[in-house]
Amino acid sequence: MLRELSSETEGAAPSILLLEPDPDRTVFARRMLTAGHHGTAPTIRVADSVGALKDLAGDGPHSAIVVDLEGGADGRLELLEQARSVAGSLPVIALVASTSENPRGTRAVETLGDGSTVSFDPPAGPDFAADALATDAVALGADDVLEKTTPLAPRLWKAIGAACRRNSEVVRLRRRVQDLELFTRTAAHDIQGPLRTMNLVVEMLLQGDDGRLRKDQLECLLALRNQVHKLDVLSDGLFQLATLGRESLRMRPVPVDDVVSEVAELVGSEANQCLQYGPMPTVLADRTLLVSLLHNVIDNGLRYVRGHAPQVRVSACREGDFVRVDVSDNGIGIPEHLHESVFLPFVRGASVSASPGNGLGLAMCRRITELHGGEIWVRESSGQGTTISFTLPLG
Repeated sequence: MLRELSSETEGAAPSILLLEPDPDRTVFARRMLTAGHHGTAPTIRVADSVGALKDLAGDGPHSAIVVDLEGGADGRLELLEQARSVAGSLPVIALVASTSENPRGTRAVETLGDGSTVSFDPPAGPDFAADALATDAVALGADDVLEKTTPLAPRLWKAIGAACRRNSEVVRLRRRVQDLELFTRTAAHDIQGPLRTMNLVVEMLLQGDDGRLRKDQLECLLALRNQVHKLDVLSDGLFQLATLGRESLRMRPVPVDDVVSEVAELVGSEANQCLQYGPMPTVLADRTLLVSLLHNVIDNGLRYVRGHAPQVRVSACREGDFVRVDVSDNGIGIPEHLHESVFLPFVRGASVSASPGNGLGLAMCRRITELHGGEIWVRESSGQGTTISFTLPLG
């Protein structure tokens, strides 16, 4: 369990969990972590394995997990990654040896806060220099990386306090997002009942008219039925957007051209004649969500066209460990100033505002790509139309 540190309590915390498999380094690490500390000395609890760390972490409260990366062996970075998976919201601080004052191949001497000295081997090669290790450590989830120069303890507590405040803010924001998602799901679901009742009443009035309604009354009922339908489509879209990602993704290799073929059947035979595609790579994806993603993008390309027949072309190519899919159309295009905001809920260009739709399709597309670890963006096609591009993991 995480005990958050405020600026007033950074100098005193219950304990630090030190992940150190080498018993010969444990004594030095204990002294380094406590030397120069003001106030009550912290408790250093040592775990010699990730399993032991997991057991100790459940005994909380603790202030942080510390992993010493001195020596820079790949195994040390692996330990850091495993520590991050165990830590939860607990800060993980990585320590690297200072190489600025000691030539490689010589023993480095460190003077501790109590006046005693210890010697140790600096990193063995340039691949494990402090800056390179720091980059790797942050990429693997370290909240901060500190060089082992004295006094270490004050800098350690400052780093822990900052990490705790950041993590506390992240937790607060996540709770707020969860509350908003819950509100959206509940509102979108609960509004369905009143909408069904309104629609039922309107249909009964229209079917039982027998010519008794005036023209203006009939027009009002027809307009009301149309607005009820729009609200129904909107609430359904909101519910789908709010529930995306709540279930585990069923990731499996999926040929992109197979999914496009399935979408072609969904859009209908006439629109199918306007859709061009060929063999494409396989991606690692949830097939159901990929169908929804491509259906939304292809349907937009077929729908928003004026003055000529629509043409949509789907292509894909490999880019490293990902596949980039391009969906190009010859439609009305998306203004450059909307290239970013068009993926937000309810954002629609002025040229399509009168067309059917709820403004949630591309927001759902972005959510689906993010759930797969990919990205989605807009780029103008040469000439007329738009290209929507997105990336998915290679299958």
